[in-house]
Amino acid sequence: MLEQKAIPRFDFQPESVSGKAVLITGGTTGIGRATALLLAARGARVLIFGRHQTELRDALSDINSAGEVCGLVADQARHGDVRRVFREVDEKLGGLDILINNAVFITVWRSRNDVMLSPSRFARTCRATFRF
Repeated sequence: MLEQKAIPRFDFQPESVSGKAVLITGGTTGIGRATALLLAARGARVLIFGRHQTELRDALSDINSAGEVCGLVADQARHGDVRRVFREVDEKLGGLDILINNAVFITVWRSRNDVMLSPSRFARTCRATFRF
C-alpha cells in the first residue's frame, strides 16, 4: 500500500495590481496582449511593446478601453531598443513594479510540415531572449 503524504496547505492571497507599473514585452499580440488587457482592467498602469506599429496601434486601441496603457515599437533583440524601453518605463510609469518577459525572438527554417531550428539559431534566440 502506498504511503499517504500530507498535502501542503498554501495560504496564497493574490496581491492587487491596482496602481502597479507593469512592463510587458511582446505585449502587442497573443498572450502578451491578453495579459495587458487583463492587468489594465484591474487597475495596473501598463506599458507594452512589440516590433510592428500596426499591431501596437490595434493593441493600444483595445486596451485603452479597459484601463491605462502606453506603448512603443521596439525589438527585444536590439540592445538599444531595450534601453529605450526602460527609459520610457521610467518616464511614463515612474519606475517598474512588475516585468512580464513575454516576447521571444526566434528564427526558423521551414521544410514542408516541420520546423527546424539550427543550434546556432537556437543560441541566438537564447541570447536575445535571456541576455546572456
